[in-house]
Amino acid sequence: MNTAPGRNCLAALFYLLAPVGASAALVSDGSDGAYAPGAGAHVIDLSLPGREDGILNFTSIDIPLGASITFKRNAANTPVFMLAQMDINVLGAITVSASGNLAGPGGGEGGAGGFGDAGCGGVDCHPAAAGGGLAGGNAGPNATVGGIKSTPGYAGSGGAMATPGLAADPGRFSHSAEEKPALANLPAPFAGGSGGGGGGGWMYFGVELGGGSGGDGGGALYLATPGNITVGGTLRANGANGGWGFTNIGGTGGPGGGGSGGNFQLVGNAISVLDTAVVEAIGGWGGCLSTEPCDRDRALYSKLNNGGLGFFDLTGRSIDLSPAASIEAVTAVHVVPLPPAAALFAAGLLSIAPARRRMRRAGQPHPG
Repeated sequence: MNTAPGRNCLAALFYLLAPVGASAALVSDGSDGAYAPGAGAHVIDLSLPGREDGILNFTSIDIPLGASITFKRNAANTPVFMLAQMDINVLGAITVSASGNLAGPGGGEGGAGGFGDAGCGGVDCHPAAAGGGLAGGNAGPNATVGGIKSTPGYAGSGGAMATPGLAADPGRFSHSAEEKPALANLPAPFAGGSGGGGGGGWMYFGVELGGGSGGDGGGALYLATPGNITVGGTLRANGANGGWGFTNIGGTGGPGGGGSGGNFQLVGNAISVLDTAVVEAIGGWGGCLSTEPCDRDRALYSKLNNGGLGFFDLTGRSIDLSPAASIEAVTAVHVVPLPPAAALFAAGLLSIAPARRRMRRAGQPHPG
């Protein structure tokens, strides 16, 4: 676990609750067959026809040690729904983190950095944007005081999720948008993390000092089966770091806020999280200044306007969560009374309607 001072990463926080998420259980129709990739890197393309909803209908899921699964987003940027009719075993890695200037599947994008300031006027004046998603970070306002351009741009705040999106630490940066409050519960409908707010810009004797862009939010992964779920590998839904504020001798634009971590929801009969498991839904670091070697040491140079942690939400008849597992997320445990599978998947619960059950075209590639 990252325990750097000021980092918005807490030890896993556990709740024993009623089965809040049970009524949202999705049921696989098995149309994608068994999913058992070999070792190595695999990309599941959610942009292919028939996957517009992000739902994958497997009979079983077995991801072995050495296998690494990532996803290509669809046009609607939905969460990833990996459903099975039998057991789900994850010994390899599944990643829905922000990557390549894109939020993870189902996550919100970071807000654009601002340039110009509130008094500049014309086409060269662009305010920063708030982060996307359910609790996107606040944008840094463009800087003027009484019409005088004499202050640095304001930092954007981090995107929030299970924990708040932080404002910049005043000991590291003097001006910041306000902290973004956390969500009380796992999002419903299910969604990913929130983008960080863009940093505000200003001008110094005609020189543009642009703010940094907000980091993108981590994605959302839903695993569900009437059978058992075992996680002994790695689940990642991390947010991206905020961008830097442009800086010269006269001043600086505001650094962007970090994107929040994304979310995991697991629904099954018996759920086991082994001592080898690694679960990360970590918010990105807040941005730095363009004159600082940010990539060398984010902990030292970040303005600590970090994104919040995401949720790790488990619903099952029995849940065995090893204390040795490495979990950087806010963890909610919902123990469902007997009978086991029927309690989650009985008639009347949300399922995939026959009209949405996809008939696979002959020759269409198998996921992964």
